Amino acid sequence: MLPLHCAITSPTQIEVVQLLVEITNYNSINDQSKVNAETALYRACTTSECPRARAVVEYLLACKVPADVNLANNMGITCLMWAAILNDVKLAKLLVAHGAEVNASDHNNKTAIRHAAQRLYMAMLEYLRGLDLCLLRKTSITSSGWSRKIHTLEIKRLKRSCRY
Repeated sequence: MLPLHCAITSPTQIEVVQLLVEITNYNSINDQSKVNAETALYRACTTSECPRARAVVEYLLACKVPADVNLANNMGITCLMWAAILNDVKLAKLLVAHGAEVNASDHNNKTAIRHAAQRLYMAMLEYLRGLDLCLLRKTSITSSGWSRKIHTLEIKRLKRSCRY
């Protein structure tokens, strides 16, 4: 694991991250680990529920040479997809404001909206759907058809949870 990646999990993470980024003159900000191709930003996004990790995300995006929000790990999962998986709308908004591609897909051809739909995260779905309605046209689901599909998935999930 790279030093910058280790700093993400350190108790004094923001200070350590700032120091490492400045020492390397911002050259290490988009380095990807050899094992799973994660960047420091990606690693911070996967732990974004921690307030200190959120500060690291904000720092990496505000740097003189900002982190690339569209770099994916070895499975093609981007930071925006992780925000969708975690149902973190605030993080998604932050990433989109810094250029995250809404229509990017992972190696399983899932986009951020598909990850949110799979988990029935309605707030995330509404946000992402509002960003790019052409995604619905690409998948040949109309806006009302999308709502019906989500409603049907929710009913199936409720029926499964109510079985004796």
